[in-house]
Parts: sequence; C-alpha cells; structure tokens
Amino acid sequence: MIDHVGIEVPASKYTETIAWYEAVLFPLGYRKAFTLANGELVGFRDNRNGDNVDWWVSSRGVDSGVDEVNVTTHVAFCAKDRATVDNFHRIGIAAGGKNSGDPGVRSAYHANYYGAFVLDPAGNKIEAVCHAGAAARRGFVSASDVESSE
Repeated sequence: MIDHVGIEVPASKYTETIAWYEAVLFPLGYRKAFTLANGELVGFRDNRNGDNVDWWVSSRGVDSGVDEVNVTTHVAFCAKDRATVDNFHRIGIAAGGKNSGDPGVRSAYHANYYGAFVLDPAGNKIEAVCHAGAAARRGFVSASDVESSE
C-alpha cells in the first residue's frame, strides 16, 4: 500500500498544475486538504479514505536552478467505475491537460483494466484506472465482474 506520493513541478507551471489537479481529481473524490510552505506545497486527499493526505504537489521554486527541468512521473488513481475514468479524462483535457491515452480496456494488463491517461501541465502522466468489469460503467459491480490477472 502506498502512503503518499509527491511530485515537484517547475515554478512557472505550479499555479496552473494545482488548478488542473483540483479539477481532475474532483471526480475521483480528492479535495485540496493542505497548503503549506507559503503556498508552494499542496496536499490532496480522498475524503472517503480518512485523513491521510496521499497526493502532494510542490513547486521547485525559482532559486532551485532546475526550474524548467522536468523529471516526469506516472501515477495511477483508483476510480470506482468506468464512468469515473471517462469523466477524469474529459475533465483533464478540458482543464488544460494533454491526452496520453483515451479511456479504454488495456487487456495487456488484465481483462478488466480500464484506464485513461492525461499529461498534467508540467508533463507528468496521470492515470485513472478501474479494475472492475463493464458493469462498472453503470455504477454497479458484482463479484463476477472482477477477474484476477492470473
């Protein structure tokens, strides 16, 4: 289990990136929980999972000497159903992200792996994924919808 993940973005893209995450994480249940370090560190949490802040975005700052150098990250957020994956992708692009993979089944991973990929304003590859079957598109998941990857 991952406790938390943090990414650093160039100062020149920080405000845009925070606004982007506020928009695209909303359908996944995430809300901005903390703003620290004079606004240069923001923590998000999924309020359905208690008080743990598990997604952090920080600014590298102008004085770091690496402001425009970007080391990209790939992070996948769990979605409750396929419609939420679709919504994440639509909002991510509408909020200024770039498409990096349309919503769809990725059967190379397993039969029910339904994901979508969007690049945030700083170039990080952000994914929303649902591991339930097609019935999850309708918001209903039964035990038979979830297949193992074996």
